[in-house]
Amino acid sequence: MSESRAIQKLRQRAATNSQTLEDLADGIGVPFRTLSGWIFNGKIPKPGTIERLDQAGIVGAADWFLAADLPQNETVRVAS
Repeated sequence: MSESRAIQKLRQRAATNSQTLEDLADGIGVPFRTLSGWIFNGKIPKPGTIERLDQAGIVGAADWFLAADLPQNETVRVAS
């Protein structure tokens, strides 16, 4: 299974800020165990968490469902 764009963005955020994953978890307001589940076990956050991270500009909602190796201009269309 390939890594999602969301996980790629979280890893980049930690690297850019020279943070440990524990620091990143604290910074985005989730327990380290939760962040670890996302990064290492492929778990998807609860819908409310996805929305909160999207609204905070941390990780876009669609990023959880896009592969990291897709071009950055690829998006997901949501049916309305």
